Amino acid sequence: MKKSVIAALFILTGSVMSAQKATIKPGIKIGYTLSDVTPDYIDSAGNSGKYGMAGSYRIGGFLVFPAGKDIMLQASVFLTGKKSSYKYNNSLPLYGPSSDYLRFSYIELPVSLLYKLKSGKGFFFGGGGLSPALRIWRHYYYSSEKFDLGLNLAAGYQTPLGFVLQLDLTKGLIPVGENYYTSQKQKLITLGLTLGSIF
Repeated sequence: MKKSVIAALFILTGSVMSAQKATIKPGIKIGYTLSDVTPDYIDSAGNSGKYGMAGSYRIGGFLVFPAGKDIMLQASVFLTGKKSSYKYNNSLPLYGPSSDYLRFSYIELPVSLLYKLKSGKGFFFGGGGLSPALRIWRHYYYSSEKFDLGLNLAAGYQTPLGFVLQLDLTKGLIPVGENYYTSQKQKLITLGLTLGSIF
């Protein structure tokens, strides 16, 4: 499945790019992410854990090219940090509660089909697509899969000068790991805000 999804994304991107070579526009982006691991848990001994959103980074480049009159395809490559807070409550009074962070670094390759809505000389845009990702680093004690695949929803605004403000919500579709205590499969959800510029 992983190979099929990646191949489909490359074929889709490649076919549109070959048809629109003259109008490809490259750009760069930098931004901030908030990530969370789901679900929370409680095991049979009464130990519980709660995850919450925490901030990290996103930096990379992207290509934009038309796929229709008011439609564009955006293909990106990002180095993305994903960080989630973690609060653990031990059922034994001797230990009590503790807190930490789960931290990951990914190479992400989101591809989104976006609809443009003109606003003066600039335009708003919105749409979605898929975001495959490869984990290149993780917090030392958390067991996780190297590959992730998310459904990405995107919205933003592009100014007449080519500056782009974009908000992305990426919901993990496959488990990235399992809980040490309960063996529950866990997924990532990430909210990202980026500021970019088209060359």
